[in-house]
Amino acid sequence: MTQFKFFLFVFLFSNHCLFAQSISLRKVTTLPSIVQETSGIETSNSLYIWTHNDSGGEPALYKIDTFGNLLKTIFLKNTTNLDWEDVASDGQNYYIADIGNNDNARKDLKIYIIPNPDSVNTELFVPQVINFSYPNQNQFPPDNANLNFDAEALICFNSNLYIFTKNRTNPFTGYTYLYKIPNEPGQYTAELLDSFKTGIGYKEQWWISAADISPDNKKLVLLSSDKIFVFTGFTGDNFFNGKVKTIDLGSFTQKEAIVFYSNTEFYITDEYFDILGGRNLYQGSIKNLYTANFKETQKPQNLLITYKRQFGENAISLIDETKKVSIKVIDLNGKEVKKYLLDTTQPFAIIDVPFGYYTLLVSDGKLKQEIGILVN
Repeated sequence: MTQFKFFLFVFLFSNHCLFAQSISLRKVTTLPSIVQETSGIETSNSLYIWTHNDSGGEPALYKIDTFGNLLKTIFLKNTTNLDWEDVASDGQNYYIADIGNNDNARKDLKIYIIPNPDSVNTELFVPQVINFSYPNQNQFPPDNANLNFDAEALICFNSNLYIFTKNRTNPFTGYTYLYKIPNEPGQYTAELLDSFKTGIGYKEQWWISAADISPDNKKLVLLSSDKIFVFTGFTGDNFFNGKVKTIDLGSFTQKEAIVFYSNTEFYITDEYFDILGGRNLYQGSIKNLYTANFKETQKPQNLLITYKRQFGENAISLIDETKKVSIKVIDLNGKEVKKYLLDTTQPFAIIDVPFGYYTLLVSDGKLKQEIGILVN
């Protein structure tokens, strides 16, 4: 199960967004209560999804339409949902990834294979099984600096399966590793192909929780809590050698799954989490970001302040102490609850507010930024 307990998270914005591009997600529906912890989604069209719960849930796939109605359930016989984290498809088969590994200690990683469930006419099905291990893991668990054997992201491409790890290293390194295994039943040692550095900061912002590849095999997408990474222009499975766009999704929730239903449109689901909400199905599109006349916007600018939790306090401080920067603390109702002015004489301050989510409106008179924080 994905652990989502953390002191804070930070949204980085400059003139509304510090990412080069951004899109807005549209809520389609709330998922039925049987799917408390949606962790993977797949589909054959835009009218419905197949999803499953993660660790501790029933070993089952649920077919749900875009109105939130449960249409069908298929149970996988002789299996246990230790930590199902994603599902991928090659059109003919579905591949259910029991690869969640929060503690990096598992030696029983599996991927279950069933026919496309749209063609399955029974409620109980015996899957085929892929067992695999990572070639570069010899400690279970490894030390904190090498906690990169959890995974929640799986795609199927050219008769192979590709796994993208969820980085839990401490200190956080920001890398997701890419592994490859055949899509046939058997026992395998995964092949380590490459790595990609998503970013540096709080891991909850940058770790990878899902992946998918577009129907035309030209766009790979990796999902995080508030953003997607879209790769294009790659050759074969050299995904990370292509071009990449980091696209802000405009919200921070426990996003767990993504699936393309066209070459530029996709669905996302999230789990419910206190304060952040969730257990919803969302629709998004990157069509406008991949048109012939699209031009890149300028790269992110430097932040004016830093925000850290130190010694039990929520501290803000100037990065450049020659600047004069104002900070307004805004609650979820849009109300200003605190205001600070940082300059050479007072380059730092303690934010004294109750537990909850807030937005810091930061300005030096020229540059405006927003920083979202969760105070605990």
